[in-house]
Amino acid sequence: MKCPKCDLQLDFVGRYIVQEDFEAGAPAQIRDMEVWQCDMCKTYYETSRSGQPIPIHFMQSMFKRLE
Repeated sequence: MKCPKCDLQLDFVGRYIVQEDFEAGAPAQIRDMEVWQCDMCKTYYETSRSGQPIPIHFMQSMFKRLE
């Protein structure tokens, strides 16, 4: 998988548990995802269902999954 900005190969960071708060008062969505990072621009990505990298904007809501 390549970084859309830099066209470099992304590095696998690890599996994370993500808590997504969509709106106040709604129950948070918890999901498991693989996280990748670009060495050049330091942007974090997750993989879409089609296999394309999607930028992650909220790393602070992510928790490293214990393997």
